[in-house]
Amino acid sequence: MEGFDFKRTVREFKNFVLNYTEQEQLVREATCNDEKEEIQEALMREIAKGTFTVEFKGIMAIIWKRIKDTRIWQHPFKCLILLEFLLLEGNADMILQQVYQKGNFEAITALTSYTAREEQHICQEIQGTQGNSNKGTHAYA
Repeated sequence: MEGFDFKRTVREFKNFVLNYTEQEQLVREATCNDEKEEIQEALMREIAKGTFTVEFKGIMAIIWKRIKDTRIWQHPFKCLILLEFLLLEGNADMILQQVYQKGNFEAITALTSYTAREEQHICQEIQGTQGNSNKGTHAYA
């Protein structure tokens, strides 16, 4: 079966069964645990538009759930990239209110020294941004 993507099929099935909104599905797609898949700028722009709508709460709920999911390193890593983009392109005031809510800021702070171990025992680290001279060098910047 050439071209069959099992992970995508499972994600689409979960989206259907759990009745996720279109915006929630976009966040799940953007923060998926596929190592080979980078977050597409067009996808992040669609999510950013959603932060100005009634979908805001659902978008942020998925982001916070995945930021706190440290079992799969791609979830928090991609959420931080998405969160940074949303602060620049989305409803920054509402997002900052969410960031500073109890538990959310601590979850982000905890990721500055996060180390994940994969099945092959290879370490992946998400470095803190303090003193990082590469700040703002993402493809969308």
